[in-house]
Amino acid sequence: MPGVDTEELAADDLGEGQFVIRSIPFVDTHLALGDIVACVRVDGRWCVDSVTARGGNSTLRVLPGAVDVVSPLEQLGCRVETGPAGLIAVNVGPDAPVSGIGEWLTGLAAEGLIDVSPGYLASRE
Repeated sequence: MPGVDTEELAADDLGEGQFVIRSIPFVDTHLALGDIVACVRVDGRWCVDSVTARGGNSTLRVLPGAVDVVSPLEQLGCRVETGPAGLIAVNVGPDAPVSGIGEWLTGLAAEGLIDVSPGYLASRE
């Protein structure tokens, strides 16, 4: 998001500075839902230092305009969270067709119907 470089994410505390991410990142393109991260305290707040284990999820960010992309994405098993100004963050799970979803959204973007931006894209090996 233009002008924003940090965000607060929901996370479960695993102890010893380790957390599992429980919300979909809107800003950070290096994290995804379910990732386990090592954090350090900065000015009394936990801040991500590194990813210690990937959760297998990918993240996309969409500004949908007048097109309903939420219902089809949810029908494909994606989790969707709504942020400021109508921006949505999309979690694409490890078993979901991330390339097909990406192609569909890119096609809508090419038609000028939405704006789409990738977040973290998990390896599908």
